[in-house]
Amino acid sequence: MDDNRLQQSGLQASSPTPNTPPGAGPLAYQNAPAAPAVPAAAPTSAPRPAAKTKFDQYTTPSVKTIPESKRAELEKLSRPRLNRIRLILTILVIILVLAMVIPVTYMVIDAIRAGQSKQSSQDKKGGEYVVTSIPLSDLVKAGDISISDSRQVNINGQLRVNNSLIIAPSQEPVNPVQGQLYLNQQTNQLYYYNGTQFVDVVTGAQIAQLNAAITANSAQTITVGAGLQRVGNELINTGVLALPQALDVVSSPTFGGLNLSSALAVGNGGTGSATAAGARVNLGAAASGANTDITSLGALTAVSPTAGVTYNFNSDPAGTYQFCTTAGNCSVVNGITGTGTAGRLAKFSGSQVVADSLLSETGTTATVNGDLAVTGNISGNGANITSLSASNISTGTLSDSRLSSNVALLNRNNQTFTGTNHVLRNSSNTGNAFQVQDASGSNVFNVDTITHDITTDYGNLYINALGTVSPTLSSSGSGGTLTAATYYYRVSAYSAGSQLSGAIDTTPSSATTTGSTSRNMISWSAVSGAAGYYIYRSTDGGATYRRIDVGNVTSAIDNGTTYTWTGADYSGDKWFNYTGNIYLEHGAGVNFNSGNAQIAEDLRGELEIANYNTGGLSGGVAVYSDYFGVYDTTDYHTNLYMDRDGKTTFSNRVDSTAGFLVQDAAGGNLLVVDTLNQQLAVGPSAVPGNSVLTVGGDTTSSAGGITLGTDTNLYRSAANTVKTDGNLQATGSAAFGSTATILNTGAQRATVNIDESYADTTGVSTVNGLNSTVTVNSPSANNTGFLGLDSVVLLDGDSNYTGSAIGSYSYVQKTGAGTASWLNGAEHDVYNYSTGTVANGVGVFGYLNQASDAGTITNGNGVWGQSEISGAGSIQNASGLIGAVYNYGTGTITSGYGLLVKPATNSGGGSFANNYGVYINDQSAVGSTSSYNLYSAGANAKNYLAGKLQVGSSNTASRVNIGTDTDTTSAGGITFGTDTNLYRGAANQLKTDDTVQIKTASDSTTAFQVQNASGTALLTADTSGMTITVQALTVTANLTVNGHLITGGSTPSAAVNANAGVGASCTVSGTDTAGTITVTTGSSGVVAGTQCAITFATNFGSAPRVVLGASSAGAGPLDPYVASSATNTFSIGVGTAGATGTAYKFDYVAAQ
Repeated sequence: MDDNRLQQSGLQASSPTPNTPPGAGPLAYQNAPAAPAVPAAAPTSAPRPAAKTKFDQYTTPSVKTIPESKRAELEKLSRPRLNRIRLILTILVIILVLAMVIPVTYMVIDAIRAGQSKQSSQDKKGGEYVVTSIPLSDLVKAGDISISDSRQVNINGQLRVNNSLIIAPSQEPVNPVQGQLYLNQQTNQLYYYNGTQFVDVVTGAQIAQLNAAITANSAQTITVGAGLQRVGNELINTGVLALPQALDVVSSPTFGGLNLSSALAVGNGGTGSATAAGARVNLGAAASGANTDITSLGALTAVSPTAGVTYNFNSDPAGTYQFCTTAGNCSVVNGITGTGTAGRLAKFSGSQVVADSLLSETGTTATVNGDLAVTGNISGNGANITSLSASNISTGTLSDSRLSSNVALLNRNNQTFTGTNHVLRNSSNTGNAFQVQDASGSNVFNVDTITHDITTDYGNLYINALGTVSPTLSSSGSGGTLTAATYYYRVSAYSAGSQLSGAIDTTPSSATTTGSTSRNMISWSAVSGAAGYYIYRSTDGGATYRRIDVGNVTSAIDNGTTYTWTGADYSGDKWFNYTGNIYLEHGAGVNFNSGNAQIAEDLRGELEIANYNTGGLSGGVAVYSDYFGVYDTTDYHTNLYMDRDGKTTFSNRVDSTAGFLVQDAAGGNLLVVDTLNQQLAVGPSAVPGNSVLTVGGDTTSSAGGITLGTDTNLYRSAANTVKTDGNLQATGSAAFGSTATILNTGAQRATVNIDESYADTTGVSTVNGLNSTVTVNSPSANNTGFLGLDSVVLLDGDSNYTGSAIGSYSYVQKTGAGTASWLNGAEHDVYNYSTGTVANGVGVFGYLNQASDAGTITNGNGVWGQSEISGAGSIQNASGLIGAVYNYGTGTITSGYGLLVKPATNSGGGSFANNYGVYINDQSAVGSTSSYNLYSAGANAKNYLAGKLQVGSSNTASRVNIGTDTDTTSAGGITFGTDTNLYRGAANQLKTDDTVQIKTASDSTTAFQVQNASGTALLTADTSGMTITVQALTVTANLTVNGHLITGGSTPSAAVNANAGVGASCTVSGTDTAGTITVTTGSSGVVAGTQCAITFATNFGSAPRVVLGASSAGAGPLDPYVASSATNTFSIGVGTAGATGTAYKFDYVAAQ
């Protein structure tokens, strides 16, 4: 219906819901005006008055029946009338659909109210629903109506939908019922089940046709039959309408026959008669021209010709056709003779003679058996002309406008060749096989098929690369699962040929998220020629990037789960644009006009830039750039970089012992840079050694060293020897001295001679004759030896040496009258001013070595210290040798020795007659009462002997040995103070003439012990618990205990006997000596006899005597007794069986 018709009936068409596809709009109509909307917060139980609608007056429609005479007239309608009937029936079907889908409405409303998604509705299985019936009054209540998991809703009355009705798309139901509707999710077509199959209901286009047809035929009268009622402008279905076949405007129904109750006018497609005879008369009238709209007749057996009428006959049906069987009207063709061939078209070969023509026909093909001359026009498009050869067309002109647009013309603009495999081939090679010229005829592009050269003149060759992307980045703290981090992004485009543009950072380049619900959005504008885009992401500050392919889009959201960021590192894509390239095969290159300069890739895959021109400046290769760099293709490490100022950096991607080489023409190394060990070698065949700089090889001439200026050198003259052929002079305050020289001439020779005189030392704190300082800043521990000053005299000759050979001689001589605080002939100090650790500090180290096999040293002294008086003077403190260790700093001296005597060594096969680490002769003969061989001062001083001490004894069996076996008095022992002694009284007897008291500094559980030879304690005194524990105690007299007798030891184990009953138990607490036994009888089977066995934790020497007594109520009457006793166990029994399920306790004491 159109809107005007709807408004006349009091109804208005509802607007389609948003996003409803064409043809799938709602088929609901609502009464105008619409009922007021229910407030969202209205209680679900509040009733809402039912609105009166126009439908209320049609609740009991009357039924009208079509008369049989009218029904017969309808059955005789021709197809145009049937088409109108189809439109009417389509309207009925729509009404029927509305009546059928009403039960679904309640379920849809409930799903919307409950917040269920469309997908969950589709996934609901049939078995998950139940049938729910809802009174009609509930449908008009305010608020939500919940039908929970119902599968059906039965509505016993009318249902009105004030808005659109939505049916969720789904698959075809598996077990449909008659009248069931569903919207197909593939075709978006509405179907209903007619009991046999699903049939489509209606489409949007059909509704439009229906509206147009109704509008065009609004004046027609519609007669309804059984089951239908027309009231005013409304058609009401009061029954079920079933059609045997579709009658819509696009269907082709078939009828066994139509009986018309009255004649169907010719204007309406009929014959104008209700009988066959009348129809034949009318057809005859048509043949005579009465009905001119009848132009062809079929299945006629006789025709009465009428003058001036043209008759067309269909020759397809088989049969015999006779013409001119009556005289008069066809005398002009009487007497036609001649024969013909099947398939040939006839022609008049003579007067009234028919023969074969040159035209023949086979199926749909007509053939001219000879030449065809056309003096007029040939119409048609020639689509079926085959095997046409243009070479057979000898004359004539075909204008450009008659040519196909697929034909290339010389003067046609903007011609595009859309096919594939375009090949331009010359019949013979030529120097200008293909040319592109400008308007003046000058060559712009030329192809030479003889030399295979392509030439472009007076211009440049431009190759457009794929453009880069300008991405932007934004972030949101919700809607994702990104964890807290800083994310960096880049975007690049790629072409259909996988060519890649440079990866560009987003703006801003990063986004920092917090929590775990963030997401990042990246967007960009499309790049011309791009087939897709890569997005790169870094989470380590831009050091590495992982990329994903997002396809041909212009935005993406990284929410933590959308993409998987794995794979290789693509950080290098930022620097290179792999689009718009020229590709050359191996061996192919770019040659310049001279033919001697080229850029090519050889067969090894190496890129070569060569200029074979010679002479002057013509053979060079010039690079003009603000910087020049060489990068590797793995991680784009900068191997070589030169800036515009010429500063050049060489950097190995991987450190190597040959990181940088300079070689001569023969390949010999002149300069070697070892970047692996950070060493440098200079000179022919030089190899980096153990130092930062190595000069030359193992040569012994000045040519292998260093020359300073033109006359001063420094070189290796022999193994471990540095030499100069000139003089070496060190000057300055930090050198050997202001006049220090190296002397190798004259009667008195010195390797280093320092001669310095000072006229005035006022204000000078220290004057050093020779100052040797070695500073070591090694970053790690090593075993290197360091010598502050090494002075050696080697007497290698075979002659006798009568003079003194002194390795180091230092003396201080005072000849003036003044006094001196300190005079040190030689002072050797060890200082530790750092916070580090010195393992061993030795101020003076004296070393004497008899290294030959036959030589002899009469008196060998590693160090000799002597103080003497040779005159009348006195020495207040005379020390032959002083050793002292000082630590004035905050550091640590691991071992400080005032005097250190190193261990004697005898490893060369020799022998020692006597050896003394320290030997002190008798010091008592000096006439002083205070003369000690060894004196250790200090009341709190500690004296430690790691070995053995012998006092008046040569025995070395123990750590301390005092006296001999003949010393059996206190004089041969130890005296404490003046009156307490401890000595050997006899063999294996330690004796004191005084009392013995043992007292510990603090209480202990083992303050005093007596043990046997194997270390087992026989007696232990515990001063903490004030107890004495003995392994075994034999008392030959009386034992008086003024306190309690307390037993101790481990708890024995218990095992219940079967006599105690089913499920009985037995436990024990205490020790092997005394304790308590608990027997809990079982639920049945309790009998007298042995009840429990006790196993001792420690066995007795013999079977103990066990005393047993009852210790709980009811235990005494059981008559308990000791059933057995052994060294390791005893058992208890009862003379009378106890009650079931009862606990009985017994105390025991066991003694051997």
